[in-house]
Amino acid sequence: MIYKRILYWLAPLFFSFMVIVAIHMHFSGRNPLMVCYGKICSLVAEFYFRKGDTSCSVEWMQVAADQGDFDAMFYVGCLHWIQKDLDKAREWFEKAADKGYAPAMFNLGVLYQGQGKIAIAREWYKKAANKGYADAMFNLGLLHSERGEVDYAIEWYKKAADTGCEKATFNLGVIHYNKQRDILNAIEWFQKAVDQGNVDAMLSLGILYAQQGDMDKAEKWYQKAAHQGNVDAKHNLGVLYTQQGNMDKAEEWYRKAADQGNVYAMWNLAIVYRDKGDEDKSMQWYQKAIDLGCVSNQE
Repeated sequence: MIYKRILYWLAPLFFSFMVIVAIHMHFSGRNPLMVCYGKICSLVAEFYFRKGDTSCSVEWMQVAADQGDFDAMFYVGCLHWIQKDLDKAREWFEKAADKGYAPAMFNLGVLYQGQGKIAIAREWYKKAANKGYADAMFNLGLLHSERGEVDYAIEWYKKAADTGCEKATFNLGVIHYNKQRDILNAIEWFQKAVDQGNVDAMLSLGILYAQQGDMDKAEKWYQKAAHQGNVDAKHNLGVLYTQQGNMDKAEEWYRKAADQGNVYAMWNLAIVYRDKGDEDKSMQWYQKAIDLGCVSNQE
């Protein structure tokens, strides 16, 4: 019986492994035995990496990479990156990228961007983006946005958003509101980002509606974001309830935000306690806010 159980668990793993080998054989045209050997070395490397033995992991992944395993080339680059050997990281990323591996192209973009070589970074991002890599599309949107090239930024953000990239969807809301003052489109994109689970979009909808004077909708979206743990939404609820004169609720939400380290909530909570005549608590919260760098009066 025990052998049957072992076979029961091993069979799916063996099948998955053979599928991977078949895919590599199909696309690389390489010797199947070498492909198998490379994948086995890659699995051994992953085992050591999970155990925290980076040195052995690099050695085994290096062997797999030498056999032409694309994933291994990429991970060897990542391991060298972790060890801050950027030259070696770039070398292995380039080897994987030359084989058409999009994640390696993206990492080359990140590496060059980190070195301030934006033009080279952009080229690698484009190569990865052209292979459908959403993070590369998103980063291209960021680069164009930073240069004030709004139309290009929107183009790349939309391409990323079309793949389901929620941070790109959110940034489309931001760029329509901040750069183009297009409130309707901003709301539409923020709503799409909310549908993808983006909590910052909930907060942004609250801020947008508050600025438009629709406090019911502002409260609704602040509440949604706050219940997802967003500290700024909790502070904003405190401000909203203060403006409405509901000081019990204001105190409740300031306290929740303050407990998460929001210095403005600490300052406003101090004001609440001051107005209630509780000088001791007021001074405690003023001091906490000041200790964390809040030196301006938030009244």
